[in-house]
Amino acid sequence: FEAFGRWVGRIVPLAIRARWLVVLLSLGLVAATVALVPLGLIGSEYAPQEDDNQFSVNLNSPPGTSLAATDAASRQMEAVLTNMPEVLYVFTSVSGGGGGGFGRGGGRASMDVQVVPKQQRSRSVFDMLDAARSAGRRIPGVTVSGNVPSPLGGGGGFGRGRGFGGWGGSFG
Repeated sequence: FEAFGRWVGRIVPLAIRARWLVVLLSLGLVAATVALVPLGLIGSEYAPQEDDNQFSVNLNSPPGTSLAATDAASRQMEAVLTNMPEVLYVFTSVSGGGGGGFGRGGGRASMDVQVVPKQQRSRSVFDMLDAARSAGRRIPGVTVSGNVPSPLGGGGGFGRGRGFGGWGGSFG
C-alpha cells in the first residue's frame, strides 16, 4: 500500500503540470469507450435473444381478405409447424381486418409455438423460425414474419384462438 502511495505522490504533481495532457487523455478514453459499440467490440442488446423453447409466427393478409381465407392460410402454416419434429404444440389466433382509422384492413394470424427443450433437439428456435419463414413464402396471399419472445416478457393477444398439437383438440 505504501508503494502505491509513493507512486501517486509522484504522478499527481506531473498531472498538475500537464493538465492539458490529462484532459486529452480523458477525452480520448471517453471517445474510445463510446466507439466500442459501433465498432462491434461489445454488444448493444439490453436483453439478447435467447432460445427459451418457443417462437412466434405471424401471417398478414392484404385488405379485403376474408377471415376464412386468412384462417385457411394459417392452417397451411400450422401444418408446416406441426410437421417439425421439435414442435410440441402451436396456439393460433386468427382475426379479420380491423377497419376504421387505425386498422390495417387485412387479416392476421399469430401462432405461438412451443418446442421440446434444447437438450432434446438439434436445431435452435432461430433455425426453426427461419424454416417457417421459408415455408411461408409458398403460402399465397400472406406475408410471413416471426420472432423469438424477449426474455423480459410482455405481450398480449387478439382474435379467436385455436390450439392443437401435443395438447390436442380445438379451442375455437
